[in-house]
Amino acid sequence: MTCRYNFDTLYHNSGSIRDYAWIRNQNYFNAKNMKKTDGVTNFLGYKITSIPKDQLLKNLFSQVDSGEKLKTVFTPNPEQLVLAKSYSWFEKFLGKSDILLPDGMGIVIGSQILSAFGKGEPILQRIAGVDVVSELLANMPRKTILIIGGRNYSGCEYMDWKVVGPGSSKKTNKKNKVLYWNEAFLNAVQPTTQEKKQLESYCAAIKPDIVFVALGAPQQEKWVIENKAFLQSIGVKLVMAVGGSFDILFGKISRAPKWMQQIGLEWLFRLYKEPWRWRRQVNLLVFLKMVVQEALT
Repeated sequence: MTCRYNFDTLYHNSGSIRDYAWIRNQNYFNAKNMKKTDGVTNFLGYKITSIPKDQLLKNLFSQVDSGEKLKTVFTPNPEQLVLAKSYSWFEKFLGKSDILLPDGMGIVIGSQILSAFGKGEPILQRIAGVDVVSELLANMPRKTILIIGGRNYSGCEYMDWKVVGPGSSKKTNKKNKVLYWNEAFLNAVQPTTQEKKQLESYCAAIKPDIVFVALGAPQQEKWVIENKAFLQSIGVKLVMAVGGSFDILFGKISRAPKWMQQIGLEWLFRLYKEPWRWRRQVNLLVFLKMVVQEALT
């Protein structure tokens, strides 16, 4: 089945919630009052990116065009930080990434709460991973790009890109560019030796400039760190853990309205669309407890 999604329908994050009066009146939530940082904010032990999204994108474009060494990008949200608290190996992998984007608004608000208690600088803005993926696709038309993971992506289209999987014809319409895809593993938690070897061979043959890994957390972060040296050896410039970003871009699932994104309620929209996620949302309470404990210590 062919899937198609129009770039114009992707809601881009505006970067700040300061336009809402009920928050704007509290100075420590106001971006205008934020002190300058060195580009990262230490939040619950992680160095989270804290620069304008435009500057981040400029840095990533430069990395893909002329970077000498591969860079990794992970997109933690509150649920992932809670998971990392329970699994030290996941915490370790998150800490090894070159760039940690504040994908969840909860992380931004949490940093602002800690800042109000004198615990570091607030994170400048939320930077959603799906928006970064979209911008990379829009601005890197001549690069070779590979998606690892996801389900049933073959034939899907986004902007001028068309997905081609292993064994599929690489022929596309004149307007389309090839977006390579490999499902990789039937079970990302327990990949087989044969699956690993086949994926390595495929990557080596494609020699991508950018790799998007959509295996879901924490398996995608684990795969990236464990295969970083291999990806570097075949010339990859940027590898990014993207979760379900392409499910949104290919129109398989709906994204929350822009206003819900801006005030940090995207999770509520996902819960409405996918009620089975309610168990996972309990982690938001655990995350809040983590922030409060950090603020009071």
